[in-house]
Amino acid sequence: MMVKGMNKMRRNSEKEAAPEEPSEEVVLLREISAKLGERK
Repeated sequence: MMVKGMNKMRRNSEKEAAPEEPSEEVVLLREISAKLGERK
């Protein structure tokens, strides 16, 4: 039973780490950090 749970978690983390398209949150965070960097 533990192995099944580990496999499920691994599959989910692989989905989240898919490099194909960054999530909107990541894009927004990058834009915000870039703007903050420009301001300094």
